[in-house]
Amino acid sequence: MSEQIYKRDSIFGQAMEIGITEMAGFSWRDIDYMLEKMQSITPDQFQAVAKQYLVGGYDNCSARSTSSPIKYQEG
Repeated sequence: MSEQIYKRDSIFGQAMEIGITEMAGFSWRDIDYMLEKMQSITPDQFQAVAKQYLVGGYDNCSARSTSSPIKYQEG
């Protein structure tokens, strides 16, 4: 959370925080509220979500992604 304090020390940091929040579909007015809610998450809650979405292989994933390299052609 100290990262949030340092981010607000500069105009650029504030602009980035507001822009990213708005692009994610939230209002910049809710930034402090969201930080409060994130700080209230317990380690047990965090672990439960991690187990649900990150552990257990691909069967539990809601999204998958594959990538293939492409050949670079000088032009």
